[in-house]
Amino acid sequence: MNTFLKKGLFGLIIFCIAFFVVNQILFFESGALERFTTKVTYPVVFVASGVADFIQKRVEGRESYEQIKAELKLLNEKCDQFCEENIKIKALFKFDSDSKEICEFKERYNLDHMMVCKVLLKSLKKDGQFFLINRGSFNGIKKNMVGIYKFQILGKITEVHDYYSKLTLITDESCKVAAFASTTNANGIVIGQNQKNCCKMHYVSHLLDIIDNDMVLSTGRGLVFPEGFCIGKIVGHSHSHNSLYHDIDIEPLIDFKTIKYCLLTDLSQTCSAAKFDMMDNNQTNTDDLLNNPSTSSEPGACNQTSDEKTSKNQE
Repeated sequence: MNTFLKKGLFGLIIFCIAFFVVNQILFFESGALERFTTKVTYPVVFVASGVADFIQKRVEGRESYEQIKAELKLLNEKCDQFCEENIKIKALFKFDSDSKEICEFKERYNLDHMMVCKVLLKSLKKDGQFFLINRGSFNGIKKNMVGIYKFQILGKITEVHDYYSKLTLITDESCKVAAFASTTNANGIVIGQNQKNCCKMHYVSHLLDIIDNDMVLSTGRGLVFPEGFCIGKIVGHSHSHNSLYHDIDIEPLIDFKTIKYCLLTDLSQTCSAAKFDMMDNNQTNTDDLLNNPSTSSEPGACNQTSDEKTSKNQE
């Protein structure tokens, strides 16, 4: 009985399928079963379409995210490169603006033996007045080289290390510079007082005149500091009746706190260069005399010289 029922049910299913297929092929009309099937399958198709669209958007979004991430990384690298170049340009511009006056001064006076140095550290305290500069023995720095800013003497090198050196300022009490007042030609020695932008000029005779705001220049004596550079100006002077010397206050023309770069020179090289220049000039004058003997044998020249000597001896 069960077997007969199963066979009948199976045959019925086969018949329905065959009828449905023949009906679709021959008549091309949708029947009730097809309409029922479409209604049942529509939600499934709709949900599947939504899920497919969602997955496609996620995949496209993932690809877009990876692309944007790669572009962002490239932009960050370019930005870092531009920032590095910008920093270099700013540093070069800062160095150029800070050292421009020094280089112009160097070119103006043709100071071939001078070296541009950067000030690393400043100490303007009562226990010492000095700069630390970024040049040492590896750069050819030696003791007693003189620091100059424009026309102002800063001090001299007292300690030399491999990569840096100590520049003792003229405001330090251990620094002494032979100097003279430009207007009255009063000679003395400028000594620092371990105070900011303050020196004193000692050993100036009370018989000499002193004028306030007069320039004080170096004499070049002592084989350390070159001749003709400014030390400062006279800001005040006094004289007591019991003293043989004036008490003179000197103030440098430049505030040492504002200095970022300076020049270093060696007086021995400067003197050697000047010596060779003098030798060249003497050689030129000798050649002129040999080539033009008439210039040295003007009528009455020897007599004039002897007369001048005689008058000086009589005086």
